[in-house]
Amino acid sequence: MQWLITNPLFAWMLPLAAMPVLFHFFLRFRTRPAVFSTFMFFDDIDPRMRARRRIHEWLVLLLRCLFIVLLLMALSRPVWMGGHGGGRTAAVMIVDNSGSMGGGFRDDMTRLRAATDAARGIVGRMGNDDFAGVVLAVDDPTVSLPAELSADKGLIRTSLDRIVETDGSADPAWALRRAFGMLEAGSAVAREVHIFSDLQEGEWGREIAGVPEAPAGTLVFVHRIPAAAPAKGNLSLAGFGMPAGRLLSGRRAVVRARISNPGVKEATGVLHWMDDGGARGTEALAVVGGTEKSVPMLLQPGGPGWHWVYAWLQDDGFGGDNRGGIGLEYAEKVSALLVGAKDEFGVLPLALSPSEGGQLSGIRVEFGSVEELPARLPKLKPALVAVSRAALAAAGSVLEQYVRGGGNLLVLPGVVAAQEGALPAWVGAKMSRLEETRAGAAVVVQGEGSVLLADIKMGQGPVFGEVKAFRFCPMEANDGREAVIGLEDGRTLLVAHREGGGFVFACGIGFDPSWSTLPLKAAFLAIVQRMALASGATGTSVQGVVAGERPSHLIEGSKVVMVKSVAGSAFEWKGEVSLMPGFPRAAVLSIRGGEQDAVVGVRSSEREGVPRYVAGERVPALGVLSHKVRALGDVHSFVDSIADERRGLDLYPQLLALALLCLLAETWLANTRWRAPSVRGGVRKPGLAGGIT
Repeated sequence: MQWLITNPLFAWMLPLAAMPVLFHFFLRFRTRPAVFSTFMFFDDIDPRMRARRRIHEWLVLLLRCLFIVLLLMALSRPVWMGGHGGGRTAAVMIVDNSGSMGGGFRDDMTRLRAATDAARGIVGRMGNDDFAGVVLAVDDPTVSLPAELSADKGLIRTSLDRIVETDGSADPAWALRRAFGMLEAGSAVAREVHIFSDLQEGEWGREIAGVPEAPAGTLVFVHRIPAAAPAKGNLSLAGFGMPAGRLLSGRRAVVRARISNPGVKEATGVLHWMDDGGARGTEALAVVGGTEKSVPMLLQPGGPGWHWVYAWLQDDGFGGDNRGGIGLEYAEKVSALLVGAKDEFGVLPLALSPSEGGQLSGIRVEFGSVEELPARLPKLKPALVAVSRAALAAAGSVLEQYVRGGGNLLVLPGVVAAQEGALPAWVGAKMSRLEETRAGAAVVVQGEGSVLLADIKMGQGPVFGEVKAFRFCPMEANDGREAVIGLEDGRTLLVAHREGGGFVFACGIGFDPSWSTLPLKAAFLAIVQRMALASGATGTSVQGVVAGERPSHLIEGSKVVMVKSVAGSAFEWKGEVSLMPGFPRAAVLSIRGGEQDAVVGVRSSEREGVPRYVAGERVPALGVLSHKVRALGDVHSFVDSIADERRGLDLYPQLLALALLCLLAETWLANTRWRAPSVRGGVRKPGLAGGIT
């Protein structure tokens, strides 16, 4: 509790309350001896009379001292502030501007509007000598706020009017550090921190590291803003599923929007998306509560460099978690080296590069011999090398080093596949001798999670179709190797595994219709092209952050960067890389520094759509900080209650009344005399008399 002394002169005079004690000890009447002829008049005096008189004197002395103390305290006019500070006050308003604060409070008012109105009310009721400041729970460089405490109440109220919700999540520790720093820099005696938030559980309901220690005498108040129930179910843009492996210029890519439903009931909405190539799409969604749905977005082919896609949801129950983008860096075209004669590979060259020069797939096909491998591999740096098992045996360790360095290797049976041949151990599989059947054996998917099937999944599992194999060399996968496709009887035809930085694919069928019907299926095109793109050795980059975060290691070697949005929320900033702020809202941002550039996608935090809030009298995110939690109901009533507490309780009448009571009690006791008990019939009876001294 804190007190405000409005007339401190009388408070300094409180030591005068000891004056009766001093008078008692130093100004007492001195006794003089007197001669009496007889003691017969003192025989009836009770021996306890002296002790009673002493107690009586001390009570009178105590009441006199207490009267002076209470009178001086009353004249000093103390005011009890009820724990809300006194004197010159410095108050910092921490306003939660996270995405959830854009939700409803009551009527048509958002939670953020209720927070800023309440904060304005507190500032408006502060005294002329008081200071105030504003701190945001999510850093927003687009909102101009005073960097330190200010006595200009109009400036503070204008700053509160500028605040709008972001797409990020609150950072309580960061906001408290800023608020405490502002208070320590000020000179006020009373310090207050007012937090206005809906106390969403994902941000405020867990203990966090780095909560700062409050300056001495700081009072922390948390004003909980109740959340109105949403009118309908909510969908969240939870992120993006990126294509496996490399992204190549001139090649279409499929990015999947992950749409989640954090509620318990089914929610509906509409997903829209667009990319920098002009492609657009729309899809109506219905997602069961507690589940997630993946929506494929086909991007237009682009040249080498940075590209982007931006998506947003509409017509669901909450908009603070509905937007986001992603930046994609496309690499140059890559090469595939086929070692051997052309007729050994069937339709593989056409599947890898349907058009000359790789304009459609981004893959150029070249042929070579085993003898050329040591010289061509370092120079060409192919993304894929395809060999027969005979050529693999002749290549020695050259191909093993190539795979471990990040290349992709495809091993085929070859033209002469009648004999069973051993494969090197690092290939991860054993290839049996050739088998044939005129009726054809059914081919099925054995590894639905394989990287090779990533481009043919459309939300309901792999689209593979009916495939028959007429000639095949069954494979036996080593331990830990992945079987991708095989026969109905369980034998494997295609084994894939990572070896070092690259992949090895050992296939037991040739890529010719005489071997199987697989080359006649659309899935074949996606499978073999994914073999060439399985490892990302070309350095393809994908950049995406959640609102409120800042990207790292984007522009190296440049001190000054320029940031500008190209899609989504408007944002523009220029400054040193080390001072780059977090990005508060969903957008696609172009970042340029010197001759380098990059594209970053910012998406809204999916945590903001989870309707769970902290209850009770303690906020876990504040750790051991002492704080008081109150619910904000009607904004006007809240402001009035804060004003009453800030005015405090004037204790002058109560203290003056107590002083008068002490004076009356002292007067009565001082004028009351005790006499010795009377003796009648040999029995002493106590009584009062005023004549014995």
